[in-house]
Parts: sequence; structure tokens; C-alpha cells
Amino acid sequence: MCTRKILGLISVCKLPAHLAYLWSDSMPKKTKNPHAVALGRLGGLKGGKARTSKLTAEERRALARKAVLARWAKAKKKAQQKEQPPKP
Repeated sequence: MCTRKILGLISVCKLPAHLAYLWSDSMPKKTKNPHAVALGRLGGLKGGKARTSKLTAEERRALARKAVLARWAKAKKKAQQKEQPPKP
């Protein structure tokens, strides 16, 4: 049984792909609620400052160290990829 849905109405198994594609293009696109977006942004702007104000100096230092190690690991991985010749 096919459980995957197209637009939540018709299962893929019952509708040919080319018809589903044409049908989905004619449907209106969903838009976000601007009020919900504004509220989410407000919380996001406050979140980082509120979190860091509650951390101790030792916790901030540990987070900073973890971030630096992650950046170094990423840079090291990128450098290793440049050194390797491309496979034919």
C-alpha cells in the first residue's frame, strides 16, 4: 500500500506522475502568516542574549572552545580535500 501523498489528497500509486505534476502546479502556493513570522523573529532576537546572560564564565569558555574546535576541524577537512587529486 502506498502511504506517500501528493498535496495530502491523492496517493502517488493511483495518479500518474505527469498528471500529478500538472495538477500540483495549478494549486495555489502556501504562504506564511506574517504575524506568526514576526512573533517568531521577536523570540529569536531575544534568545541568544537571554541565554548568554544566564551562563557562567566557565560555561561560556567551554562553548567558545567547542566552537573553535569545530571551525578548526572544518578547515582541516577542507584542506585535506584540496590536497587529494580528483578521482577519474
